[in-house]
Amino acid sequence: MSDEEEFYEEDFEEIKPPNSPTIQNVVATVTLNVNLELTKIVAKLRNSEYQPNRFSAMITRIRDPKVTALVFRSGKVVVTGAKSISESKRAAAKLCILIQNAGEPNAKFDLNQYKIHNIVGSVGCNFGINMQDLEEALSGLQPPPRYEPELFPGMIISLTDDKLTLLVFASGKVVFTGAKVERQIQEAYESLYPHLARCQKHSENNN
Repeated sequence: MSDEEEFYEEDFEEIKPPNSPTIQNVVATVTLNVNLELTKIVAKLRNSEYQPNRFSAMITRIRDPKVTALVFRSGKVVVTGAKSISESKRAAAKLCILIQNAGEPNAKFDLNQYKIHNIVGSVGCNFGINMQDLEEALSGLQPPPRYEPELFPGMIISLTDDKLTLLVFASGKVVFTGAKVERQIQEAYESLYPHLARCQKHSENNN
């Protein structure tokens, strides 16, 4: 069994977290299968800007769902800011319709061309963390956690099998990045939480 498998499977008497991470951002791409005339589109599309001398993509902001899209002449679109995968897909489909109505009727949203690149989540443990104790508790991981508070206030934990990176802060906040499905974040938190609970920082007033 690998060190990372032990991280997920070690028995901590069923210490389960009382809460779940919240998705903060989904970054995804989709291809509209057509070359786009961005100069023509931006003139008809609200909340959009295109300055090719500064950046090669048109920037479009959609209010519902609230996302920002980068639209390239090749038809590639980067969608960022969604709070769930379903919200991201809905935004991509809506953007395609907007582009069609702006003079590109051949633009098509193909779900098979939709790809998630990163899901970012976060959660608060509702207690502080003794970072030195946590570093020692997770020292068996490969690669081992990186904690250099003089350079960065968080502990960096890399789960190479899942390509996840976790940032743990002394306040008890945990940030998850690199996930491809939402379930990865929940599973990583459930596995990390027993370590956090055992390394929580107790008040100096408690005896």
